[in-house]
Amino acid sequence: MAGADTIARDLAGAADRGLFRTMWSGLVRGLKGGSKEDAAPIIRDGVTITRQAMSKIRATPEAIRQAFSADGAAPGRQIQIDRVLTPEQKESITSIHNLILMESRVNDQRYAGTKAISFPADYKWTPAKGPYRQLWAMMPVDDVKIFTKGDQVTLPSHLQGIIRDVEVAGKRGPEKQKFAFFPIHWQQKDIVGKEYPLVEEGLAHVSASVRVVYMDPTSPMALGDFSHTNIKMHLDDVKGSETPINGGLGGHRRIDAVWAEMSPTITGLMEKMIKEQKFSPLVDVMPEAVTMVDKNNRGVIFRTVPEGEVFPAFSLYSPVPKEAKDGLKLAALGGKAPSTDILAVDLLENLRQKNPGLSKMDAIRELFVDPVLDVVMSMAKEGMALELHPQNFMFRFDPATGKVKNIVCRDLHGFNYSADYRAKKGLPDLLAPESLKQMGFPHLKQETVKAYFEKDGKVRDRFKSPAVFENTFDFFSSMWYFHTLDSLEKAGYITHSDALQAAEMIKDRLEFFAGKYKFDLSQLNQPTKQYEFTADPATGIRHKILFRRAVQK
Repeated sequence: MAGADTIARDLAGAADRGLFRTMWSGLVRGLKGGSKEDAAPIIRDGVTITRQAMSKIRATPEAIRQAFSADGAAPGRQIQIDRVLTPEQKESITSIHNLILMESRVNDQRYAGTKAISFPADYKWTPAKGPYRQLWAMMPVDDVKIFTKGDQVTLPSHLQGIIRDVEVAGKRGPEKQKFAFFPIHWQQKDIVGKEYPLVEEGLAHVSASVRVVYMDPTSPMALGDFSHTNIKMHLDDVKGSETPINGGLGGHRRIDAVWAEMSPTITGLMEKMIKEQKFSPLVDVMPEAVTMVDKNNRGVIFRTVPEGEVFPAFSLYSPVPKEAKDGLKLAALGGKAPSTDILAVDLLENLRQKNPGLSKMDAIRELFVDPVLDVVMSMAKEGMALELHPQNFMFRFDPATGKVKNIVCRDLHGFNYSADYRAKKGLPDLLAPESLKQMGFPHLKQETVKAYFEKDGKVRDRFKSPAVFENTFDFFSSMWYFHTLDSLEKAGYITHSDALQAAEMIKDRLEFFAGKYKFDLSQLNQPTKQYEFTADPATGIRHKILFRRAVQK
């Protein structure tokens, strides 16, 4: 990748247009129209708005624009296109853009031939075309609840710009009113736009999930410094929509008040366990330390992008499109672009070059098997698991050694926890009131915790032992092994015989790490049949235990 300078040149046209250059007079004329404007948002360069929304907040378009002026705006990073960046800033921005490139372009193939990303005409966007403008609903602060880590609700400095004053019509003339600027997914604009004005600001890059975006680190934003922020948005199932949501999976992808309040709590719990060295030293986490939810139970999660260069697991086995490969210059590879279509191959060969005599099979074990199992089993001994499928964890490599430095876990809604397992092991319930108080979450009500873990008064199946562990061992993390071995075989790096040998090696290593962390595999449901590893797209791996052997009680 050419670095921040090239990126900046590519974005110059978008940035030069300005964030709020809007045909205000045309917008106002549109707002004076009939019922047609009542039904759907009106789209302009800088603002999307409806008559209902405007009448509810009693603010003029000019007042909204003024809220984003130099006087009203919180100072963001404000990186200018012509600014000379320090080496540290260049490295940081390049790492973010590498991650964006791997998320949106390496993973672009999953949307090929589908309608999942057939964006509406006013966006004309696909992952390969780069960023689009992010929508922010302008909500009175009384309509919004904010959750953060700890007992005091304090926004970090880089996000404080999402709360700001806007002039509205008061009973005795103009007055200032506080509003929260709440990011929403474009597929929700027809729904939310009838309730609140929608403002466009910042350039958003889609991630592996179409409801999660990275804000471009070189795009100035009045709302704050989002250069290291990943935003996960609420998605209702839009009835009658021609565009299936969430990569075509269908159904809703909601973030409700319970999830919004639990995310900072789970972040705090994970960070506590890491600090107290309860997990493998490889474990790191993408914090979900700030969340918001509106009065209609729609939430959003602000996640902090990990420091340094990280690789989403799926990006290591997904074929790299040529335009993405030409753009990547990776610290893990000594600042070079990948030489093959599969990043995993380059990383394995890099490790072997740094360790002469290391076989391919040992390299696969050392780089892609042991680190994941070390993390999974260290959590299992604590009665915890995460849904570590390849979209939900990332690798951080040590450029000096070529080895894995960290496994970065993300999407904490996949946090699975068994209080019953911990009780049987004589371990305290980390989500009991006294434990929460010690962690700095005394405000969290047990009703919220119960709503997260229970349904209709019963513990959800995903939180019961042994399912809490089996789901991770036999399905989520198995996806990683399954697709990685398949990709290495298809690339010609290993033979099918090698893939079968690697599958047996994974079973060996699972038993090794179970022993290391004193996790009893006999408590799990035992596989009744041993399936041969095979990349069968028709059946995949669901309901097949491919990487675990039966053990005796």
